Amino acid sequence: MKVLIGTIAIIFSTTAIAQDRLRVKLDCAKESGYITKAERSYMASFDTYGISIEFTAVKPDDKLVDKVLRECIAISLKLNDKKDMFAFAFFSPGGGRDIQTLNPYGESRALTYTAKDKSIAVREMKQTR
Repeated sequence: MKVLIGTIAIIFSTTAIAQDRLRVKLDCAKESGYITKAERSYMASFDTYGISIEFTAVKPDDKLVDKVLRECIAISLKLNDKKDMFAFAFFSPGGGRDIQTLNPYGESRALTYTAKDKSIAVREMKQTR
């Protein structure tokens, strides 16, 4: 499953074939004492939106990561609530190197939004074939 999360992260960070014109910066994740970047990308191969939050320099605790992911999904829903979404956070000590996936919910789990029932929940990211 660790490989699955890594694969999704790579696909997410490298594919922005866009319904919303590539990537959209989100006005969220502004926490005092932290340097952050938030964006949403449309992932055509999954027909879903991926939300990426990058923390730089100072690594946040799991509680803060959860708060920021929920805030950014809420902001993204204002743009479009018709597609499923999932949100991941990353930590980069500096300069985009040694990027680590932050897992506040445990391995292979992510905060997701399901458009069909308008629910936000932590769900296991399952591999599909």
